[in-house]
Amino acid sequence: EFPMDCPLHDSLLCIHYKGVLLDEERTVFYDTRIDNDGHPLEFCSGEGL
Repeated sequence: EFPMDCPLHDSLLCIHYKGVLLDEERTVFYDTRIDNDGHPLEFCSGEGL
């Protein structure tokens, strides 16, 4: 969550995410908490802009 006055440009973002297949079992194919040694994915919002 970001407050309305928080500039997203050039901010370091740290997120955990889980990739899930849309099959009946909802198979998890990637989870940063497991596959990234518990560390969140880090990226800057200004990259590539």
